[in-house]
Amino acid sequence: MDGATSTQVFWQITMPLLRPIMVYVLVTSLIGGLQMFDVPQILTNGTGQPTQTTMTLIMYLNKHLFSKNYGMGGALSVVMFIITGILSLIVFKAFAQKKEA
Repeated sequence: MDGATSTQVFWQITMPLLRPIMVYVLVTSLIGGLQMFDVPQILTNGTGQPTQTTMTLIMYLNKHLFSKNYGMGGALSVVMFIITGILSLIVFKAFAQKKEA
């Protein structure tokens, strides 16, 4: 730390220590964003109007489950799981620390 500028201290010490916390926050925010239900549901009475622009994937899933279309609901749940897994993997790979030999 002797002789290092504040920018060097930030990028070489502070950021590597904050990396696990940033990954956690990004993954949980990503999952929360993908599972957004309450705000669009309340604002549009569950219709996603105008022209289905505010229909989220969870609202679409909810619509199929209430209409007793369990096959489509199950398929949407699996698709949601796969999308969440892929996006979380991308976040983990983007923040992976390089091993120094």
